Amino acid sequence: MAQQSSSEPSLSNLIRLAPLHITDLPYHPDLPGSGTNNANLQSAPQTGPGTPDQRSQYLSTFLTQLLSDGTSFLSPSIFSRRFKHHSTKKSPPASSPVEVLDWSVSASTIYKEVQWSASAPPSSDTAPTSSSTRQVSRSTPSSSTLSSEYWLARRSVHKDISSKSTTRAGHASWPEFVFGLRDNHSKNECEFTPSLYDARCVVEWPKEELRKVMEGGLSCRYSNVTMGIYEMCHAIPAPLRPRCFCVLVVTGSVVKNKPKSKTNGVGSNGVDGKDTDADDDDGCGEDSFVAVTVPVDLTLTRFASASGTGSGTGASAPGATFPPNAFYSSGRNVREGVTPQQRKRVVMGVYAAVEMVTRRRGRGRGGVGVGRGGGGGKVTGDAEGGSQGKSKSEGEGKSKGKREGDSKAEGETVGQIEWVMATTSDAKGVLPIWLQRMSVPAAVAKDVGYFIRWIRGVDDSRIKEQLGGRG
Repeated sequence: MAQQSSSEPSLSNLIRLAPLHITDLPYHPDLPGSGTNNANLQSAPQTGPGTPDQRSQYLSTFLTQLLSDGTSFLSPSIFSRRFKHHSTKKSPPASSPVEVLDWSVSASTIYKEVQWSASAPPSSDTAPTSSSTRQVSRSTPSSSTLSSEYWLARRSVHKDISSKSTTRAGHASWPEFVFGLRDNHSKNECEFTPSLYDARCVVEWPKEELRKVMEGGLSCRYSNVTMGIYEMCHAIPAPLRPRCFCVLVVTGSVVKNKPKSKTNGVGSNGVDGKDTDADDDDGCGEDSFVAVTVPVDLTLTRFASASGTGSGTGASAPGATFPPNAFYSSGRNVREGVTPQQRKRVVMGVYAAVEMVTRRRGRGRGGVGVGRGGGGGKVTGDAEGGSQGKSKSEGEGKSKGKREGDSKAEGETVGQIEWVMATTSDAKGVLPIWLQRMSVPAAVAKDVGYFIRWIRGVDDSRIKEQLGGRG
């Protein structure tokens, strides 16, 4: 098992198992107390979320810091130094093998090395990065509440071919990955993960507001950004209670440095904010998006109690109060759940995760390699796919019904899509942590197959409609 060493890059203060508090989050009208961490507001009043300009500035800084921490965490150089090979697994119907890796960091290391407070206030002139001055403060957990983090990661490399291909099954195209994992990330995850029975949205930040602040003062490094808080609920075998995780989920595409003419001079968000990242085929190149998930404690009133969301037993702390839209965290589900499953009492756990999906493509004889160490040589089109690429419904040998990706022009290489995910969790309750860790490697590998099976059943018209017709 890989261990954290003192010579490694600094640890993020945001991507941790210790939950963020509401006060740490950017302002949202449905989150009382949000945006009131005064360390994150220049000249902020002692009460309230600051001025509109301060709110926008902190929102932009927070988003950029969190997404940058995520991309840095899974960057090839840092990922290869921290994570070590654990096993290789199959995940049908996905054709790609799934490499599982792990990394462990002790509670004492987290407490000593994490820079919990910002060393400089948010600036409108400098975009924060994980390696530069940290501009986002968060509530500092006590050393007694911090726990070690055991991270499991998986890595798989797929051909950039439609999941509907009849000759080369088990892959997915770039628009399908964008549709399924960047946009509506949590809702889609609930659709393709068998154990997930609810992805309850607590709040979402308006996409138009996110677009405006990301195109504003800070250098625009991410586009098509989404942010929301969700309660993700998993059914587990009896007699154990379901597990629910309250998380902040932020997704976004990494902006490429390319001429303005590619996007009519308005940046990679496209005209009027339309998505131009989904299928922007400009020859050889690389596209990527990231999804960062971190735990959030929705408790508005805190009590020194062994219960409550922070301890993993649900909303049982006497007198605890929650935002109006909290459902499982507050215990409202027991009274107001629609289905018997939703009305079950839950145990509140914690988890954090980072996902990064990268498309590498090329034409001609060069091919496209995968830059994360091993497993990714040139991938070429299937020469035999031409005559066999027709579905049964075509009939009469007509080629017009041929699925996308069933054939490629001579000399053209097939792009590769690398999907990397790393997660750490504590399901709380009576489940021993060692027992939880035994089951995680197989579970994270299965998610690849779950996604491929699900996206194969999603109609292409639905994908094209969401991506603005560019699927």
